[in-house]
Amino acid sequence: MSLKPIVDRLENQLKGEVVFVSLDATSKYGKKTYHKYKTNQVPTFIVFDSQFKEVMRFRGRVPKPQEIFDLIK
Repeated sequence: MSLKPIVDRLENQLKGEVVFVSLDATSKYGKKTYHKYKTNQVPTFIVFDSQFKEVMRFRGRVPKPQEIFDLIK
């Protein structure tokens, strides 16, 4: 949870531009999702386009707001 303030700040900076979904990788749903998307590192950020196609994956770090903006613009 030490990344929570950083993730919260990123979410606030991108509010209205992207939708964030946070999962606890140790929860039942989190484990299912973790396996479905073959994530092997926490944190993992997956960016999907409007058709739910994966366009970028950030592993082991919180992406910078500009990295997200560059993907969605």
